[in-house]
Formats: sequence, structure tokens, C-alpha cells
Amino acid sequence: MNPQHPRHIHGDEPWTASRRLLDNHSFAVCTLAMIIGQALGYDTMKFHELATGALLHDIGLLQLPRHLLRTSTPLSGEDLAAFHHHPQLDAMAIETQRDFSQTVRQVVAEHHVTPDGNGYPSDTSAGSTTEASRIVRIANRYDELLTGFGGLRPLPSHAAIQQLFQEGEFGRLDLRLVSLFIKLVGIYPIYSFVSSIRKKGG
Repeated sequence: MNPQHPRHIHGDEPWTASRRLLDNHSFAVCTLAMIIGQALGYDTMKFHELATGALLHDIGLLQLPRHLLRTSTPLSGEDLAAFHHHPQLDAMAIETQRDFSQTVRQVVAEHHVTPDGNGYPSDTSAGSTTEASRIVRIANRYDELLTGFGGLRPLPSHAAIQQLFQEGEFGRLDLRLVSLFIKLVGIYPIYSFVSSIRKKGG
């Protein structure tokens, strides 16, 4: 299966709308992650690895039924289990590609692992995750909260920021990186920038 051509996966209807939704999410997460990486003073190689991992972090979702991408209600049961499997699908999708560094491979596999060890995949130790993975987790979570991607109820920016901070305090996100991100959001109209580019890109 070629994840770059998912038009006829799971039936004959085109994947256009679902693919566009996933592309928008991936682009937003990549942009947000790069802003954090820049603030941390990442060198060219680390910055490139972070951006690449962020852009590819949900590539495995292309192998799941399209309704999982377009749902407006929280997932449960088999759908939730399938969604939780996507980090493994992410890793498999780039497994044979030699051009990707170990950091990129870790980002796509680890971006749902939480500092408190309660994320997924459950067999991944929270202490072994890279900083890039933790950055992408924050960027991913912020976009989910704002847009409702994955079946969440969309929140206004201030509520999303509050939720991020609470999750940082409770060990669901890296609190140091969350605090930095919140400062960046206060300085720059980050999501307005992301949204404007999304519109230009169609």
C-alpha cells in the first residue's frame, strides 16, 4: 500500500476531503513545532529533523478508515483502538525509507507518549522519548484542541492554552515546553499565522 496515493483505500469514494483535513493538520503541527524549535535555538539539522517528524507524524492515519479523520464526535471502542494504533502505522510507513534519521522515526512513533507514561503506544517508556517528540506532542495537541481534529470539541484559543497548561501540570505534556509555547503564543499571533497560510493553500 502506498500511503501517498490513498484515493481508493477503504472503498471507491475519493479521499480528497479527508486527505485535505489531514494535510492541514500536519502542516499546522509542523509550523507550530518549528516555532518552538526556533525558540529553543535548534541548529539546522535538529530543526530539519523536528520539521520532518512533525510533518509526517500522522502519516499512518492514511491507512485507517476515512471516517476516523472526519468525525465530529469523540472516538470510542474499535474506532478508538484503531486510532491508537496509528503511531505503529506511522513507523511502518517510513520504516524502509533510509533518508529519515532516528529522531524523525522516534517522533512519528512517540508523539502520543506522555511524560506520565499513560499515552500510547503503551510499550514505549516515557523516559526514552526525544525532546522533538515532546514538542510535536504539544503542537499536535494544540491543533486538536483548536480545530477539533480527531473528534474533539473545538475550543477558543484561551481555553486551549489553559487546557495545555493543565495537561502539563498533570504530566500529560512536558510542562517546561508547554510554558515556553504559551509564552510564544502570547508574543506572536501564532495560530492566526497558521490559519492564514492554510487559507492561501486552499
